[in-house]
Amino acid sequence: MPLLSAVAATVRTSPVRVEDACAFAWLQLLRYRPSRQGAFGWLCKTAIREAIKLDRRARRLVELDRLGEHPVKDPRHELERRLELLAAIQKLAEAGLRPRERRLIALRGLGYSRRQMAELTGDSCRTVDRQLGRAQRKLALARHAHGAER
Repeated sequence: MPLLSAVAATVRTSPVRVEDACAFAWLQLLRYRPSRQGAFGWLCKTAIREAIKLDRRARRLVELDRLGEHPVKDPRHELERRLELLAAIQKLAEAGLRPRERRLIALRGLGYSRRQMAELTGDSCRTVDRQLGRAQRKLALARHAHGAER
């Protein structure tokens, strides 16, 4: 109970997210087993960080859900979106990105962190960093070559 109230007082989010964050903190306590002297402080810090992450993730998902509720009424806007998407896909293909690099660039564009991308793909953080670095270098070279053609 003290953990729930400490997290709820610090992070302004729904009670469900606070409970989830506290449950996560307890699981992490069992996993990492910090010293008993600082266990409650460790629990609070872990639960607060998790509550903030859960709240941010929920806000991002809500915003995406709202986008789906209000479709574009003017078909010209939909056509413009599709043309922009096709142009972006073509630029990625011209840059010579591998499928894994394209996937990571897409996830980065959607706002995922490197750690989240590693969890989603099953790769290590180091692999994600290397793949993103390669992809960004290839895109920069393609941009530079495209600019030189003009």
